[in-house]
Amino acid sequence: MTRVFPTALVVGLAVLTSRTLAGQTVDEIIASNLAARGGAERLRAIQTQRLVGRISFGGDPAMPFVVEIKRPGRMRNEIVVAQKAIVRVIDGNSGWALNPLAGDSAPRPLTADELENMAGGADLEGPLLDYVAKGNLIELIGKDSVEGRPAWKLKVTRPGGEVRYDYVDAESWLETKREATIRNAGKPQTVESYYRDYRPVNGVMISWLIASSTPGTAYTHRIVFDSVTVDQAIDDARFGQP
Repeated sequence: MTRVFPTALVVGLAVLTSRTLAGQTVDEIIASNLAARGGAERLRAIQTQRLVGRISFGGDPAMPFVVEIKRPGRMRNEIVVAQKAIVRVIDGNSGWALNPLAGDSAPRPLTADELENMAGGADLEGPLLDYVAKGNLIELIGKDSVEGRPAWKLKVTRPGGEVRYDYVDAESWLETKREATIRNAGKPQTVESYYRDYRPVNGVMISWLIASSTPGTAYTHRIVFDSVTVDQAIDDARFGQP
């Protein structure tokens, strides 16, 4: 006899399966990740981050690189190339770019795609903390392997529909890989980033080495931080129009 199950039951079973796998639930994995990073309360309390280091593209020489982040949703990136600073900044609502090497003589407004790409990086604690209140959907895809180590793969869907995949190491409980799609000149571009060399900074675990690539292309970049500070005062003017 053929049985027809109500649609609501089928959807409910699918959600339950996506949230519980091999004895682990999404909330258990997130709780372990937050604890490994320093604890939910500590993460909520962070007000600023400043990361100073070097960035290299492909085999090119490394260049000075600075990232500054401040609540709510403010971020400034600065790369020095040939003694000239390339700046991108958002103030939580608007954003600007200034690239003298591209012929910019004055700041230009960021495009909608550029604003969206930067806004994700300006989220100090990330999408897992308080994900329900933020309107994020987190699904457990399964267990995977990242650089030879077991990791839990989580699908993160933001309220606007943007999707990324976070890989949480099954032993350290720290994020070890991220797959995200950004829009570059209006076209989707997948970026894979690997997070290595975690160190404690003012009660929070921070990755000091990030290696990224775009599958199917030769594009790669590598960021190595030399200095990381958490909750150091940063002037609001740093996030205004450059």
